[in-house]
Amino acid sequence: MRATAVIIKDGMILLMHRFRNNIEFFVLPGGEVEDGETIERAVIREVKEETGFNSRINKKICEFENEYNGNKNMHHFYLITEFSGELKLGGEEALENSESNKFILEWHKIEDIAGLPLKPEKIKNVILENFIN
Repeated sequence: MRATAVIIKDGMILLMHRFRNNIEFFVLPGGEVEDGETIERAVIREVKEETGFNSRINKKICEFENEYNGNKNMHHFYLITEFSGELKLGGEEALENSESNKFILEWHKIEDIAGLPLKPEKIKNVILENFIN
C-alpha cells in the first residue's frame, strides 16, 4: 500500500523531479505504508522524510489500484496545504541521489502538470480537475 501527498500552496504543487536510467519523470512525495502504520501517519512521515516539512492532512483526495515496481497495490492520495519547515531533500531519496538516479524537489504551477510526465498518470487528471482555480 502506498501513501502519497499532494502538497499545494498558492496555486503551486510540490513535485519530485526524477531522472532514473536516462528517463525523466515526476512523482509526488510519498511511499510505502510500514507495518503497523496507518495510511495517514505514513503520509505525514513520508512528507517529513522526503521534504523536511512538518505537515497536516487536509483530506483524502482519492485512492486507486496502481502498478508500482511491478506490483499492483492500492495508492492513497492526501491533500496537504498546511506545512512548515525548510524544503530539503531527505530520507532514502537523499541517500540514493546520484547522477544516474536524481531526486529534485520543485514547485510547479498546478496547470503546468498537464504537460509533465507525472506518475502515476491517473493522478494528473484528478489534480487538474480538482485544483485548477
